[in-house]
Parts: sequence; C-alpha cells; structure tokens
Amino acid sequence: MRQFFYKLADKIRHFMMGRYGAYGEDELNRFMMWTELVCILLAFFRPLRFLYFAVLALIAYSWFRTLSRNIAARNKERQAFLRVRNSVKGFFRLQKDRWRDRNTHRYYRCPECRAVVRITKPGRGRSITITCPKCGKKFDKRT
Repeated sequence: MRQFFYKLADKIRHFMMGRYGAYGEDELNRFMMWTELVCILLAFFRPLRFLYFAVLALIAYSWFRTLSRNIAARNKERQAFLRVRNSVKGFFRLQKDRWRDRNTHRYYRCPECRAVVRITKPGRGRSITITCPKCGKKFDKRT
C-alpha cells in the first residue's frame, strides 16, 4: 500500500514539472482563496446566492494559474496584483500616519513629483518653504 502512494506522489510530481504550481505560495492565489471563502460565507444569505458563480470562477482561475505552464505570464499577473495591493496598503498606511500625527505634523504633496512630505507644525498661519526630499523642488505653503 505504501508503494502505491509513493508511486502516486511521484506521478503527481512529474505532472507538475514545468507548471506554475504552489496554490498557497503565490500572493494572488492566496488573495483569491480568501475571497472565495468570504464569497462562500456571504452566499449562504438568500439575496447573495449569485456569489456562488463568482466562487466557481475564482476556483477555476486559481486552478488555471496553478496548472499553467506559462510561468512568465503568471508572474506578470502576480506583479500587477502586488502593485495594486501595495498602492492600496500605502494609501491606508498614510491615512493612519496622518491621524497619528495630526497634532504634531502636517503632510503636503510636492507639486512636481507628487511625493508626500511630512513636516512639523511650525505655528498657525505661518508661510513656510518646503524642500521635497525626492526631487529637491522648493514650494511655499501656509499652515
């Protein structure tokens, strides 16, 4: 019996050679897995039954990615997902930092490169000159 399982594992390993594989190691597949779980839980409610179709589509796409031999395309999809995820996380991190520093600091956006610059509050109604650390442009703002 043990020999049967060794042979089966070897056949599966041979089948997966050259494929993208690893359902849980890819961030995009992990995100789709959690989205599937949330959709399944929400689909228990009567008005949201249509989510079963979304779950089926996500499962099919996850398996497509897992069994795909086009590794470069799957990595490109993963990189696009990571760009979107990191921009969303960065937005919420900036909002959290702004809230934490609301009494001591001000945040301004550079008009040239759109970078966010954090400065200490100098006083009410003063005009200050800010130098962007990223591009070096100087700009004036009132606090």
